[in-house]
Amino acid sequence: MDRHKEEEVSHISHQIHELYQRGDKFRISHGSTNSTRPSTTKRATNIVNIDHLSNVIDVDKAAKTVTVEPNVPMNRLVEATLALGLIPPVVIEFPGITVRGRYSGTSGESSSFKHGYFDQTINWVEMILATGEVVKCSRAKRPDLFHGAAGAVGSLGVTTLAKIQLLNVKKYAEVTYHPVTSVADAARKCELFVSDQYLDYIDGILYSTKQGAIITGRMTDSPDDGLTIQTFSNAEDPWYFLHVRDRISKTTGPISESAFEYWPFPFNDWTRWWLDDFCHTRMLYTALHASGQSKTYIVQDLALPFSTVTDFIHYTTEKFNI
Repeated sequence: MDRHKEEEVSHISHQIHELYQRGDKFRISHGSTNSTRPSTTKRATNIVNIDHLSNVIDVDKAAKTVTVEPNVPMNRLVEATLALGLIPPVVIEFPGITVRGRYSGTSGESSSFKHGYFDQTINWVEMILATGEVVKCSRAKRPDLFHGAAGAVGSLGVTTLAKIQLLNVKKYAEVTYHPVTSVADAARKCELFVSDQYLDYIDGILYSTKQGAIITGRMTDSPDDGLTIQTFSNAEDPWYFLHVRDRISKTTGPISESAFEYWPFPFNDWTRWWLDDFCHTRMLYTALHASGQSKTYIVQDLALPFSTVTDFIHYTTEKFNI
């Protein structure tokens, strides 16, 4: 494993302290982005670069923890822990999203009904305050900062190190697709499933207000007899949302809100294979910003209570044709 270099953190701390002394504003450059918003960093001054803090420092199999620097992306985090039979309780779906981004942001995934947001799986973080002071915070030490910095998009400090709690991993995820025929039906099924501690994952897709699926999953080392093993990361594999739609419906009609409706060629098995290198999230994020398309969309994650989600989805459908 790589070593967390105190001299590098000290250098960043010194930069921030000097900016603080002068009363200058500054921005942090992480070296990559998974934001759908147009970036203003290229036009900014007083940029503090921390993109080199991107190492997995240690995986402790006995304690089931991993210590990582902030710019470690999800794919490298999972690769490092899987080698020892461990996995983070909450794994973000995009491989390029970093530990820093998920602590400083707010990230809920299909396992969050059981483990909470990503930041709730972190034991402690090291960060640099606006004064340049380097501190460590946890639930027991500086708890107000530890909890306040989660989701504060870096406004309370610059994260430089984190220790994440891990779980034992199993070989497969066994999933069940539960068809739904309305938004209210989807909300009811979700609310029912969240109390089932036998489950490890709950997710859902709505293709329209009248068609969708709630997906439940559990980790297992041996799939039940008769179940097929399906992968989604190979060039010849189907896209997941299309696979689910085909499993719950006999119709093969088009879905209007498809990422491929803007492309001048059909999406089929051959183009799925041929265009595989261009269809991974890192490349798509680059294309999104380079094309200027990020200026024409609003992409927003929301966390809504069960009591309001049905009305909200119907509202966005009627008012915005989403």
